[in-house]
Amino acid sequence: MISPETIEANRVHLESVKKRLKGVLDNFDKKNNISEPAKEFGEKGNAYNQKWVANEGNKATNKLLEDTEAALRRIQEGSYGVCVDCLKEINVDRLVARPEASRCVGCQTAKGLHVR
Repeated sequence: MISPETIEANRVHLESVKKRLKGVLDNFDKKNNISEPAKEFGEKGNAYNQKWVANEGNKATNKLLEDTEAALRRIQEGSYGVCVDCLKEINVDRLVARPEASRCVGCQTAKGLHVR
């Protein structure tokens, strides 16, 4: 069973991650305005590739932010550490390594999702 101390440590960590991710997303458009420099150098193909990579990074950042906010809600609701699928306890080591985890390893694997 996950201890209250571990839950609190994970909450603090998740709050920090949430703040950092929001900062990244807030600055995304400013820092990744790839079309302007690319036009200057006439690198249309390269600009497309750079924009695609930046956009994929933005999607991943948004997903991590969603997962982080969901974990914080579960902490607040008192359901943190319980798998959203099977309702069994998530291994403490998994929660320490991935505080935003919402599924146990078994359910994560059964869904065909990569276990992080």
